[in-house]
Amino acid sequence: RLMGNQDTSWISMKRFLSQPSVIQEIINYDANNVTKEMREAVGKLLQSKGASFNPENIQRVSVAAAPMAAWVQAQLKYSLVLEKIKPLTVKLESLDKNLDAARREKEGCETKIAESDAIVARLEGEYQTLQTDVVELTQGLKKVASTLQSANELVGKLKDENERWGEQDRDLGNELKKLPLTMLMAASFITYLGGTPEDLRAGEVEKWSKELGLTKFNFMQMMSTETERLKWKGQGLPGDDLSAENAIVILNSLQYPLIIDPSTQATDWLLRYLADQEKPIESTTQQDPKFLQKLELSVRFGKTLVIKEVDYIEPVMLPLLRKDLSLQGARKVVQIGEKVIDFNENFKLYMVTRNPQIEIQPDARPLIAEVNFSVTRSGLEGQLLGITIQREKPALEQQKSQLLQEEEEKKMELSDLEKKLLEELASSGGNILENKPLIEQLTEIKASSLKIKDALAKSHELQLNLDEERNVYRPFAETASNVYFLIQGLKSVNYMYQFDLPTYLLLFNNTLNNSPSSQQSVEDRIRTLISTLKKNIFTMVGRSLFKADRLTFGMHLVRGMHPEGMEQGEWDFFVGLIVADTTKSKNTFPDWIPQDRLPAVQRLAATMPLLVQSLGFQDDGPWRDWLATPKAEMPNDFPRKAATLRPFQKMMVVQALRPDRLQSAMEMYVYDALGIRSVNLGTLDLGVIAKDTLPQTPIMFIVTPGADPSAILEQACDQKLGPGKYRQLAMGQGQSEAAIKLLHESAENGLWLCLQNVHLVVNWLPKLEKELLNTEENPSFHLWLTTEPHPRFPPILLQRSVKVTFEAPPGLKKNMQNAFSMWGPQTFQGAKSKGQLLFVVAWFHAVVQERRTFIPQGWSKFHEFSYADLRSTADIITSFDSEVPPWETLHGLLDNAIYGGRIDNIFDQRILRTCLKTYYRIDNVSIGGRPARPLPNSKGFGPKGDAVTVPDSQQHSEFLTLINQMPDVDQPSLFGLPSNIERVIQQANSNRITSQLKTMATAAVAEGGWDRDRVAGQLQPLLQLWQTLTTGTSALKQGKGEAGKRAGAMPVDNFVAMEAEVAHGVVLMVNAALEAVNRVLRGTDLLTVPVRNIATTLAAGI
Repeated sequence: RLMGNQDTSWISMKRFLSQPSVIQEIINYDANNVTKEMREAVGKLLQSKGASFNPENIQRVSVAAAPMAAWVQAQLKYSLVLEKIKPLTVKLESLDKNLDAARREKEGCETKIAESDAIVARLEGEYQTLQTDVVELTQGLKKVASTLQSANELVGKLKDENERWGEQDRDLGNELKKLPLTMLMAASFITYLGGTPEDLRAGEVEKWSKELGLTKFNFMQMMSTETERLKWKGQGLPGDDLSAENAIVILNSLQYPLIIDPSTQATDWLLRYLADQEKPIESTTQQDPKFLQKLELSVRFGKTLVIKEVDYIEPVMLPLLRKDLSLQGARKVVQIGEKVIDFNENFKLYMVTRNPQIEIQPDARPLIAEVNFSVTRSGLEGQLLGITIQREKPALEQQKSQLLQEEEEKKMELSDLEKKLLEELASSGGNILENKPLIEQLTEIKASSLKIKDALAKSHELQLNLDEERNVYRPFAETASNVYFLIQGLKSVNYMYQFDLPTYLLLFNNTLNNSPSSQQSVEDRIRTLISTLKKNIFTMVGRSLFKADRLTFGMHLVRGMHPEGMEQGEWDFFVGLIVADTTKSKNTFPDWIPQDRLPAVQRLAATMPLLVQSLGFQDDGPWRDWLATPKAEMPNDFPRKAATLRPFQKMMVVQALRPDRLQSAMEMYVYDALGIRSVNLGTLDLGVIAKDTLPQTPIMFIVTPGADPSAILEQACDQKLGPGKYRQLAMGQGQSEAAIKLLHESAENGLWLCLQNVHLVVNWLPKLEKELLNTEENPSFHLWLTTEPHPRFPPILLQRSVKVTFEAPPGLKKNMQNAFSMWGPQTFQGAKSKGQLLFVVAWFHAVVQERRTFIPQGWSKFHEFSYADLRSTADIITSFDSEVPPWETLHGLLDNAIYGGRIDNIFDQRILRTCLKTYYRIDNVSIGGRPARPLPNSKGFGPKGDAVTVPDSQQHSEFLTLINQMPDVDQPSLFGLPSNIERVIQQANSNRITSQLKTMATAAVAEGGWDRDRVAGQLQPLLQLWQTLTTGTSALKQGKGEAGKRAGAMPVDNFVAMEAEVAHGVVLMVNAALEAVNRVLRGTDLLTVPVRNIATTLAAGI
């Protein structure tokens, strides 16, 4: 019934249930369709058939009907519920409708809201976009600001670098363009200028620079750094520029260098430098028996070989020097002697010599790089300044070196920072302005760079201050440097007067160490040092000179150390370098001037007119008195108008008017300028000389013919070392091997060895010098040499030796002192008359020796009286048993055997006999209580100006006291000669001295070769004088006369005619030579070898 089926029978039910759609109908049944009537009807039915609707009963009848019954009951209940809730349902529907309307309204609102939300969302999106844009713009602005700041910082930091780099870039660009030319200059310097002196190097570099168009070229800075040069200096290389340039040449030359090193300083540096390279080094000499073996091993194994004491280039080395390499498979070989040796590319060769005049064979010269370390004036000045500062202001020199080191380190650090800066800039990726670490690192680098620059600026300023403090001592160093080169000029006077730099440096150091240093100002200290140096130099060099040359050296020394005491041209006139033209002079001179002196006065007036005008010669009274004074050189004796002249000008006046007093004037001038008392040095003390000399430094006696120092040398050895420690050997043919053997024996045992007459074996002396270097060092050993002057004496041995001239002591007083220094107090023990007789012996010996000063008046010729004569006479005197010697016997021995044996003419024999009878007589000594008379001719030579009387004493000290009180200057009357003889002697000596000074002044011209300006300056006065003399004369235009005999002429007339013809030819030859020289000097003719030889010879005064 609920589903519209009113038939409730079983058949009807079965049919209903069999319908296909019943299940869906049941499932989709709507309980709202059950009406009240239907529910009541069905309810009645359920009540009536209640058992049928019992689930248990139905389950038994039909399993399918049971659920249907339950469904019916549920539908009834549900419909009842629906009925009850229908008002609510209606209301619910109403409300649902309202809800739907509200929902629709809501949906409309939601739509509007959605639309608004969409608008808001769109606006929010736009806002977010704008916000994002704002943020991006803000960040971009910040980034731009940061980038701009970084750019400003970077530009600011790199601005200075940009300017400097720009300048460096321009400089590097210019240098790069000039690099081939600069390297050509450097290569040329290394190839050609290593063996040249400093001034020639500068001239050649300047000339090359002009030809190549280079404005400036500094070889030293181009090829080395300050650090390298400081390191070299620390290794012992001299600090001057020449030495640094030479070191660069040595280390960069492709050829094997030959190092000329007279002072051995460069050799010591080279050995230290090579030792620091930590490479195998071999050192040898050409005299080494294993020389070839060492050379071969060094070439084979790539060692560094240093060959010392090279005298010549061994022919066996020429293939090696040429690098004549050949290939044997992969091996390079070179032939050395008869062997073919493997050549190692690491092999290096350095040849060293101390001989500045080494002769290199022509075929070897192009194969080597000659490097000359001979000292120069400026280089030596720098060395001496460094030594002075080291001694006087050691902290200053240390600070200077440290400052240079720090400055170079800072320069290197700055260079490294610049390199790092460039590397950072070059390696930076991306935008450099966004690289913060790079900017920060650049900032740090820039800050460090600025600090270093400030430090360098302060360092440079401090260095200038230090240089100013150092330069305070430069006048002393400059003076000392000039003195060394003044000494070198002495060899033009005598070849034996040569000195090396180590000896001079030793003397210089002694001057610094021994000079009294009280609390003085720097200026006073420098004056003290210069004064001490003068005295030490004169003493050291003076003992190496013969007494006749000491005044010459004194004048030469004063000229070099005090040029301010002479005006321009005065010295040249004094020594005769200026040829005065007196032919045009219109001066008239008073008649009080002696006729023999008038030409000299005319020359002085022509050369120094203002000087002569200031003398007031017209006031003849004072000048006549001055001419007559015995000591015209004394300043107080000059006329009043000449009293204001400078000392040198007064000496020029003496030279013109009183040449007989010129020697005394020069002595006084030298004494005042050098602060010495005499040019005659003190007594020779061989013990002191030996003490101050190193064992490997030979001591050389330069002797006059007949002088023999062996006796006093043996005596000195006995006093210092004891008896039996002295050896001597007279050199001659066949003695070389014995001398070498004796040398090593003496060196080993600490003996004194004297090799006599070594001038006879000059070719062997280089071997002796090298053997001496290889001897064992023994502090007691000394090698003594005796030699006469020889023009071929080896310069190396000559320069390194301590030289002592041995001749008769200059002056009677010095002679006496020398004799008594060899006689000790024990010699005077014995007979009372022994001491007196020995005094007479010494006096007589001094007289006969000093008379040689006045040749030909004193003696007709030079006789070789020596110390052996004095010793023999003393031995004879002491051998007599009686207190009174047999005078006749003594006269005979001395006349015929000792002194007389050296005399070969009757005139001098008579003089000797007269002297013997004058001094060897009984009344000259106190014997038998009778007082001695004064010695003949000794008036004025005693302690109080009286005569000399032999002391009545046996005390050595009393005799020595008397001798020390004697005057230093001898009078001719002391030797029995007239007083006016000194005028002749002085004039001859002064002429000799001025001639020697002229020789030294012109020596540089002869050695320096051709210099047009210098030669023209020296020869112009001579050429003008010759032109004046020959102008207007017809003698030069005449042809040759007829030679031979003329008919009717006397033989003497023919002889005179022939001589006149020869003289005419000589004049024509001289005229032609001078005209050729004049044309070359004017530049109108080419220079030829003959003209060059003539010009340099004339300029040198030869």
